[in-house]
Amino acid sequence: MRTGIKTLYNKIRLYVTYPDRLLKAFNSHKFPSYGISQWKIRLKIYSLRNYLNSIKLVPNLNEIRNTPHPLALKAWNSLLPYNPNNIGNWSTFKQSDLDGTQKAEWLLIQAMIDLYGGSQSEWEGYVTNGASDSNLYAMWLGRNSLINYFPIEKICVLQNDLTHYSVFKSSNILNLKIYSTQINSQTWTYDISSLKKTIELLIRKDYRGFIIPLTNGYAQTGTNDNYKKITQMMAQLKKIYDIQYFIFIDAALNGLVLPFSTKNFYPLKDKNISSINVDFHKFGMVPFPCGIVLYRKNLRKSIQLHVQYLQDYDSTISGSRSGVSPVSALMVLLALGKTGFSNAVQLSIQSKNEFIKQVEKKFKKVEIINDEQSITIGLASKNPLPKEFLNSTGLFSRKMTYHFEDKDRKLFIYKATFIKYKN
Repeated sequence: MRTGIKTLYNKIRLYVTYPDRLLKAFNSHKFPSYGISQWKIRLKIYSLRNYLNSIKLVPNLNEIRNTPHPLALKAWNSLLPYNPNNIGNWSTFKQSDLDGTQKAEWLLIQAMIDLYGGSQSEWEGYVTNGASDSNLYAMWLGRNSLINYFPIEKICVLQNDLTHYSVFKSSNILNLKIYSTQINSQTWTYDISSLKKTIELLIRKDYRGFIIPLTNGYAQTGTNDNYKKITQMMAQLKKIYDIQYFIFIDAALNGLVLPFSTKNFYPLKDKNISSINVDFHKFGMVPFPCGIVLYRKNLRKSIQLHVQYLQDYDSTISGSRSGVSPVSALMVLLALGKTGFSNAVQLSIQSKNEFIKQVEKKFKKVEIINDEQSITIGLASKNPLPKEFLNSTGLFSRKMTYHFEDKDRKLFIYKATFIKYKN
């Protein structure tokens, strides 16, 4: 009887919200003169929790629905009351000199270097707030290392229509010119021939330093740049022209997918790659925020700053950082291992393929952009898809112009991401 009543209560509570009109303090636009009762505050917290729980039940393939692993939540709930601050870059220390959350971050970074085929003597990194921070950091490294060769006026950034918007934002912050090149209509990635032509055109305009962000898992399409072909092309251009380049990989989306869906994904073995980033709060089953940026050790000296009250130089963007995030990510990594992540990737790809079959039956004229090794697809259409379908899937898009090697096309691209795993 009691169990039945409790179950019914929990079901009802899922949808109960407490309107702000019942909580006058939350309607005020002023800083409160006095505190209000904890009961009212708890009521508001419960209301927000119930709201989040209700929208979680609504299908939304447009968002990355990452349900944290139980052990990740355990780490957060256990350590957050102590609020550890991992200010500093702990991968620059020896493991024997660290303990607590700092040591956890050190171990996490070393594990990711190993996953991507890097050498611990050449690579290091730290936990960031996510891809926007990581991309800014990589471009900061790139700009400052290229300034050793050329003035900033001769350094620029390359992008395409699918490149994450944070690259444009970072270019603005770093006072770098940014130029666009075309995408390939078959692969939906950089068109390498067009990229080469764009760089040669910029060389004729007296640019000599190039920052080139590659993407493993474009947000709109899930497609992956062929970093091997692009680095080979850039190495050839360097031999012909007096140029320097900085290439990094934004693998925020697929950085924890490709190592388990493809063979020989070892980008850190490529001497032309200078940095890579990945988000554990996307496919990594870790609460926001938790990104990772890795970079070659010899680049750090171009950005590090001495801080009087720190043990070492600061070589991060954010300075103070949560010590809970790296512990949470490390616990997931230890719990799953390569086998667990591989199983999760296969489940997600299977779910994606089932959805593709449904789309193929419903929409004959929609182009399905599908990299077989990715968990994200894009649906490209000249016209908006039916509202009923969009409401049932949560998909959303605006019509944009995309520049291909043959012609420009105005399209709606609806992105859908599939995350499935068993805890």
